[in-house]
Amino acid sequence: MAFVRSAPTPIFMSLVRLLQSMAHHAHRRETAPMTPKNPHECRADGAGSGGVVIGVQATDGVLLAADTRTSRDAIVESDEAAKLWSVHPSAAVGSAAEPGDADSLVTRLRREVDRYEYHHSRRIRIPTLATVAGRECRAHPERDATFVLGGVDEAGSHVFRIGVDDGVIESDYAADGSGRQSASVILDRDYTDSLSLEDARDLVASAIESAVERDPRTGPAVDIAAIRETGVTVRRYESPDAVRS
Repeated sequence: MAFVRSAPTPIFMSLVRLLQSMAHHAHRRETAPMTPKNPHECRADGAGSGGVVIGVQATDGVLLAADTRTSRDAIVESDEAAKLWSVHPSAAVGSAAEPGDADSLVTRLRREVDRYEYHHSRRIRIPTLATVAGRECRAHPERDATFVLGGVDEAGSHVFRIGVDDGVIESDYAADGSGRQSASVILDRDYTDSLSLEDARDLVASAIESAVERDPRTGPAVDIAAIRETGVTVRRYESPDAVRS
């Protein structure tokens, strides 16, 4: 008995083409490189200078602290970088962002402070200064810079964390940078609202030491800015241990 091979039906051929198309697209998904949904994710390891910046309220002022290392990818660019800047007679900011991004905002912020005080004939209050800084950050989202602002006015001590995504947040203490998580563990554990500036030095030394031990982009020296209503004093120490001595 002879068998006759019938031609494929149109429905059968359509099913074959559908299965081939599904297999082709599945292969492309498996082999295509992953692209971050957020462009900032590309910058997490390479674009920022890294390190850690900390601000702590004290009973007699505010203490800002920062490490001195800048890096790109796994390459250390400098161990002597400055990450703290005075922007007002009784206020300073710190940032672990790209030096160029940080310098640009500091320059604009100083200019805005001068303009405000010229038009109002009085010193700018620290919460108002934080609002101005937040506005400047939002005006340049491409810089993706986050800052810790500390200052003292007639109302007392203030610490703010300021950024494009988070806005302006006031708190008793704040940390930013690639070493933020390690530093925050110490701050969360040991901070109290009765700390003096001298006590705060020991706290930030321990917080930065924790970041240095766990984050290769943090280290080695420490800058400390002691902020009082009478002025800002910045001093560099060769290590977290030297801050305590």
